[in-house]
Amino acid sequence: MMQCPGRCSAGLSVNFLLFWILALLFWQMSSTAVLAQERHPEAFGVHDGTQLRIVGSTTIQPIVQEVANLYCKQTGPRILLQGGGSSFGIAAVRAMTADIGMVSRELTPEETDEFEHVVIGYDAVAIIVNSHNPRQAVSKEELRDIYTGRTKTWFPGQEGQADIVLVSKLIGRGTLAIFEAYTGLRSPFHAPAVPHEQDQETISTSAWEAGANLDSILWVGGMRGAIGFVSIGDTQRFIRLGMPIRVLEVDHTLPIPEQVTEGTYPLRRRLHLVYLRGNARAEEFARFMLTTPGQTEVLEQGFIPVPAPGGPWEAKP
Repeated sequence: MMQCPGRCSAGLSVNFLLFWILALLFWQMSSTAVLAQERHPEAFGVHDGTQLRIVGSTTIQPIVQEVANLYCKQTGPRILLQGGGSSFGIAAVRAMTADIGMVSRELTPEETDEFEHVVIGYDAVAIIVNSHNPRQAVSKEELRDIYTGRTKTWFPGQEGQADIVLVSKLIGRGTLAIFEAYTGLRSPFHAPAVPHEQDQETISTSAWEAGANLDSILWVGGMRGAIGFVSIGDTQRFIRLGMPIRVLEVDHTLPIPEQVTEGTYPLRRRLHLVYLRGNARAEEFARFMLTTPGQTEVLEQGFIPVPAPGGPWEAKP
């Protein structure tokens, strides 16, 4: 049995503390307005038609940000970009306070009927732990036991020294939807949609709830006992920057491009841009994302470009 070197506790590392506090202060200032807009998409403002407004998934946001810079130089229109989550993106397009919604989960049948949509790339949801945690892999059943709170410590007999700190996501985040679909758990703050969901197991109410991927990464990087689930693109980017986090194998697979496109890695998703029919400017930008510059940025941000028709992903939706 593996032993935890030192204390694998929930305590923050001293060297990481200042960065963590500063990042949370920034998040605090920026998230208040975003949360208000998520509840009331009309609060995003009156759309005067002079800007191309793109809102939604914080997973897709870094890709679109880089492509938008290039697009503006070529075509001229000012682009206003904001996160807020996949559900916020859907709601803002529906309320006509945004042109394009960024959605990092599967669309519902009702949404595919309501909106035009373009798949701009693919992503995997990584299960991450602090790099001080020697754990290398996890199974679906172990994730269920961890996130329901049945398993409370990383190593039996080290209660109080190797306690698990759960990091989940706010309702409306595409990453949460993928995690729920895979584990069969649901957020305790979801109202059951159908009667049988009343008996469905829920994520522990002790879990920290993150908004953006950055929040999850900071918390897992700052707490030795933490576990979370985030976009692999953001995970890889922050690992390169020195964030002390590590990706776990899930059911003996890693979220690498080959295993994601072949369908062997289970937590995977399409990245969508959605817009209302007849919005020519939104369609033009969405199609630009499929050009070589757009797909190059998808790859450079750590995601998987759109495969050729009939490729492995298309064969295994």
